[in-house]
Amino acid sequence: MIPPRIALWLGAIGSLLIALSIAHYLGYEEGYDVRAAEEAKRSQARQGVVIDRHAEVISVNQSKDDKAQKVDHETQDRLVAAVADRDRSRAAVAGLRNELDRVRADAMSETATRSRLAAEVTALSDVFSECSRRRSEVAEEADRLSIQVSGLLELVPE
Repeated sequence: MIPPRIALWLGAIGSLLIALSIAHYLGYEEGYDVRAAEEAKRSQARQGVVIDRHAEVISVNQSKDDKAQKVDHETQDRLVAAVADRDRSRAAVAGLRNELDRVRADAMSETATRSRLAAEVTALSDVFSECSRRRSEVAEEADRLSIQVSGLLELVPE
């Protein structure tokens, strides 16, 4: 039989070991929960940063798309205006050619005086030259704008 004094010591040591085991287990679980909560907070913070940056990228891309569409519309409008100006110039040139032909025909019929005819021919030639020069400028502008529009259309997402 075990003497009562040793039994008491063994009981006390066993109780102490059980208490330490329980304390260690509870402390470990508590520490695990704290670490898991901290990791969850860090993960949420990283996710927040990723979401914010993704929103910024979407915003920048949207503003670039908006700007490209605005430039495209402006270029289209300028191209339409240049084409209309070119067409008006063509009509004006055709009218001047007809007028020049009429003046030359009058000169051939000798119904007009030479000085008046010379003045009309000079004036019409000057106007015709100016219209031809302007028509060339408008055609160059239309070509340039057409190239810009085709370049911008490649940038617009479908």
